[in-house]
Amino acid sequence: MKKILLSIFFMLFVFGCFSQTFNYQAAARDNSGSLLQNQNLGVQVSILFGGSTGANLYSESHNVTTNAYGVLDLPIGGGSIISGDFNAIDWSLNSYWVEISMDVSGGTSYTLVGASQLRYVPFAMYAASGTEGPQGPTGAQGISGATGADGVGVVATVDNGNGTFTIFYSDTTSFTTADLTGADGSDGADGSLGVGITSTVDNGNGTFTLNYSDGTNFTTSDLTGPAGVDGETIGIGPAGADGVDGVDGLDGRDGVGITSTVDNGNGTFTLNYSDLTTFTTIDLRGVGGADGEIGATGPAGADGTNGTDGVGITSTVDNGNGTFTLNYSDATTFTTTDLTGADGADGSDGATGATGSDGTNGTNGIDGTNGVDGTAGTDGVGITSTVDNGNGTFTL
Repeated sequence: MKKILLSIFFMLFVFGCFSQTFNYQAAARDNSGSLLQNQNLGVQVSILFGGSTGANLYSESHNVTTNAYGVLDLPIGGGSIISGDFNAIDWSLNSYWVEISMDVSGGTSYTLVGASQLRYVPFAMYAASGTEGPQGPTGAQGISGATGADGVGVVATVDNGNGTFTIFYSDTTSFTTADLTGADGSDGADGSLGVGITSTVDNGNGTFTLNYSDGTNFTTSDLTGPAGVDGETIGIGPAGADGVDGVDGLDGRDGVGITSTVDNGNGTFTLNYSDLTTFTTIDLRGVGGADGEIGATGPAGADGTNGTDGVGITSTVDNGNGTFTLNYSDATTFTTTDLTGADGADGSDGATGATGSDGTNGTNGIDGTNGVDGTAGTDGVGITSTVDNGNGTFTL
């Protein structure tokens, strides 16, 4: 669902003879800033007391259609009642908020848009909710003096977006002009790019802030007219005659406004103007902050998959002939060559003993002493044993 943005233009407070309502007007935009034009919306309005999350005193629903400018207009107090009694609200407490929820499909699956404080209690509603005080004593007859005419000042001006303006006066009356849009004149030569007013804000203290298309603004002085001179306290004089309407001022030159803003996703924004020109900003992203502290070590990861088993020697067999057979874990074998060392050299023969003289044959004489043994030859070096070291090596 699209996110809905409300740009609040103004609120009008109207008190009728038979009902109490006040108007709420705002512009609806989607999350890209585009106006929701000529679109049917479902709106829920609630009156909260004490703050934006305060007690809900009253709720009502509306089905409205925005105009070609994306503006919606609600008579608060005149919708379909969901809960509460609008006419029972005590406006003299002056701590009320308006909460707006919306369904862009025109149904009742509302999404909260926001809440804003009612800065000014509708005068007629406030008067209707008050209690009349006791009759005071009659004052002494004073000297009749000239009665000063009460001045009637303009408290707010609203551009209705169709060429008409509604002017609200300090005596709670209002006046809507005829369509002041002049006939199209012949095209003049292109002038330099003008600076137009993009919005006007009533600061609530008699001053207005004008926001211009070049990003600057201007706050007027207090435009509240001076109060009329108080008459003598002998009674209220007749109302003064209405002043003559002033001559309408000339239409201001059209300014060039921003029609849409595009986030380019790289820190820059492209502004599209009503004269079809564009402007792309520099990268508005701030410098990266310093690295944060290193976080705690995370939990150990899961064990990885076991690797393929290697082929090792499972046993060694001495074949008794100088060779050895190695048996591997993959059931293969290997038999070495004869590892027996060469025979050592023969030792020298001992010297021959002297031959005895022949005697008569008789008893055999005693055998002569054996000759001295020759020096033994050096022994050859052979394998006496083999040790499997358990790491794929053998010690011979």
